Amino acid sequence: MISCERRCIYLTSSIVSIALSAWYAYIHPIINKDAVVYLLAAYAKGDASSLGYASHWIFFSWLIHGVATVLGVTAETSAKLLGASLDLLLILAFLRLLERLRANSRTLAVGAIVVLVLPYLNDNRAEIIRDHGYWAFSMIALIFYVDLMRRFSWKDLLGWYIAMGTATLFRVEGAAFLALMPLGLLTIPATEGKRLLGMLKAYLPLAVGITVLLAGMDKHTWDETRLATELSNGWFTLQKVLMEELPAKAEALQQLLSPYYDHAAAVWVLFFAALVDIVKDLITTLSWPFFLILLFRRWFPAPGLPAEYRRALFFYLGVSALVLLFQELRFFIMIARHTQALALALLPVVVFALDDLWQRYRKGRVSKTLATAVLAGILALAADSLIESASDKSYLLEIGQWAAGHIPSRARILSDNETARLQYYMNDRAPGERQVRLYPKEADTLQGFDYAVVAKPGSELSRILSDRKIRSVARFPQRKGKTVEIYPLK
Repeated sequence: MISCERRCIYLTSSIVSIALSAWYAYIHPIINKDAVVYLLAAYAKGDASSLGYASHWIFFSWLIHGVATVLGVTAETSAKLLGASLDLLLILAFLRLLERLRANSRTLAVGAIVVLVLPYLNDNRAEIIRDHGYWAFSMIALIFYVDLMRRFSWKDLLGWYIAMGTATLFRVEGAAFLALMPLGLLTIPATEGKRLLGMLKAYLPLAVGITVLLAGMDKHTWDETRLATELSNGWFTLQKVLMEELPAKAEALQQLLSPYYDHAAAVWVLFFAALVDIVKDLITTLSWPFFLILLFRRWFPAPGLPAEYRRALFFYLGVSALVLLFQELRFFIMIARHTQALALALLPVVVFALDDLWQRYRKGRVSKTLATAVLAGILALAADSLIESASDKSYLLEIGQWAAGHIPSRARILSDNETARLQYYMNDRAPGERQVRLYPKEADTLQGFDYAVVAKPGSELSRILSDRKIRSVARFPQRKGKTVEIYPLK
């Protein structure tokens, strides 16, 4: 039975989460670049190129389409409602996780504040990205996993697989957790035989699920599914990264730094650089104030944090490190979004640490200086989450409105910037026949095009139009006195 005090914490957190999502959607009305693909693929007929790309992760577009159909709204509105709902689910799941960790009402209130002031999480509220679903269902899966660490239960095991399997539909990284996290049951305090039996039972639903999936999916469907392709090629990709790509990069680094490094040293340098990149993005997603709390030996693991979560967390850290390191070594590009799930898993440590700090402060065991510094850090995060600059891409909306009345429906347009979003807004936020191509990458001549959109005054496209003395027919202001201009080519 949830007490009235806890109900108030859940209700207040829900209201704040919805308000934050609405606020970010208001100040950032322009969708992100990746969103164009998901939205165009979400329409009943869709856009051919978008459907081809989104087929890798068509589940997200299907979800957007389903919500749009049920509610009778546009795909864009559906996606934003879906994002807000998944973020709300994440907040509620995080609070539920704290309750599973035996948090009292005070700790629960601290947790609500901590998760609601995370700047990076809030900064992504207006983004139409698959990560909203991955973060939310990964957190739900963690709740079931903690219960499994306490006592094996088929109900909790199935809950874990359903939640983590749903997360995997949003991001393929979830497959690694499905495959490896059951091994964590080998760390529970029990006899060796019981630990081994628990681990084997934990893998049984996975084995059955894979068997049913393979039996019910024809080869063509399997080949066309990116998730299936990634899973099939995962081992070969890992081998290629470790046996071919990493040595090649190490050799290039060795030649650059020689004679100071041999090949083995160059490999270690690459590993170290990858780890630094991962930690850097983890700090971004967790925020500096909360990351510094983790560095205090007294607070990691935090006092009051149940032993089963410590075991679960350290194993979760290990799997996350493998996933993130593989991604980094494969592409040498790390996006902070990829570390957000790990940051959220670490956040309960911060919550229990702050609760411990508050209790010790009330007993006079903590200096006012430290308490004030921590409070200032949290207030700074709250301010960072609330004080946001409006979108600097509002001209895309204006161009879209202008195009509806001035540019023919089948026009071909050149641009020196923002081709995907330009095409989206010029077609009234739906699949359309107006095509926007990037100059000079997608077109090396003006021939065959009807209009040109110039956002960069010094671009090659701008220079060519200036040399030909072509005058613009529309001008849209940007920030800092810059403008975006549209030129007729015929």
